[in-house]
Amino acid sequence: MVFTYDGERPIRSIELADLMSRYLSKQYNSQYLDLVRFWGKFLSRLDRVIAIPIGEEKIEISSIPTGVSTDFGIKTKEVHFN
Repeated sequence: MVFTYDGERPIRSIELADLMSRYLSKQYNSQYLDLVRFWGKFLSRLDRVIAIPIGEEKIEISSIPTGVSTDFGIKTKEVHFN
């Protein structure tokens, strides 16, 4: 990965450390979330609920990401998680 000022001139190493720590932490968080979502779906065998038996009872965990409806913000295409 090469950071540049304009797509051609590389950023000097003295300025690079701060930029990389800010950029790469965001990159890591996104990749981590993708892995969590993948394993959630995999472990639920594509069901809506992951059921973990605990003795005679069970713990149920939704495999659908949390969503909240709002009546404000920037209008975008609606996305529904099923």
